[in-house]
Amino acid sequence: MWEYERLRRMVVQLDAWLPPDSRVLFVRPRLHNPHRETIPVYWWSNVAVPETDATRVLAPADTAWQFGYEAELRKTPVPGPTDGYPARAATAADYFYDIPDDRAGWIAAVDENGDGFFQTSTRPMRGRKLFFWGTGQGGRRWQEWLGDGRYLEIQAGLARTQLEHVPMPAGETWSWTEAYGPIAVDAQVAHGDWTRASQAAGEAVARVIPATDLSTVDTEAARWGGASAS
Repeated sequence: MWEYERLRRMVVQLDAWLPPDSRVLFVRPRLHNPHRETIPVYWWSNVAVPETDATRVLAPADTAWQFGYEAELRKTPVPGPTDGYPARAATAADYFYDIPDDRAGWIAAVDENGDGFFQTSTRPMRGRKLFFWGTGQGGRRWQEWLGDGRYLEIQAGLARTQLEHVPMPAGETWSWTEAYGPIAVDAQVAHGDWTRASQAAGEAVARVIPATDLSTVDTEAARWGGASAS
């Protein structure tokens, strides 16, 4: 798929493929700045996942940048007062996980059985975000207007938060490879201590698509889909 994105004035190429017998769907965005000046790039991949009272969102982070629509971005420890369960929040909020550079980038949502869905990627994608509407009347109405039934969003982006842009120099091309697939974590672990739960989820992601395999897929895709960014 191709598009000239008029707001950022960049060329977007999007390839998606599901190899035979693969447990994951691969998606490879490719962004190109055709101009003679630097442009501000904004990119977030958005996944809608079912929300129940038992849905827990996990990520390899100990802190997050929280934006609760009070026009204030603040650093907060995770999992925070909701313990990673969006259904426990009264109002809508964004949580941008502050994932250390030495940890793999991924995010996952699991149900009461520890089963769910994950997203991971190669660099330069670094941001991971949870968005939920909350349980208040306004949040539920907002949710119903946008979709059929309860759901939440897990996202991944090039910047740390959605209040930032990344400068792309003139003539440059950026690309990376994302993987989407099923995750299974022991239910007791998935709904226990946050640190252990996120570690177990990361191990489960690595079993489905090891980082080395994803890197190989990215290298192979670069041969037919365009160059990768460092």
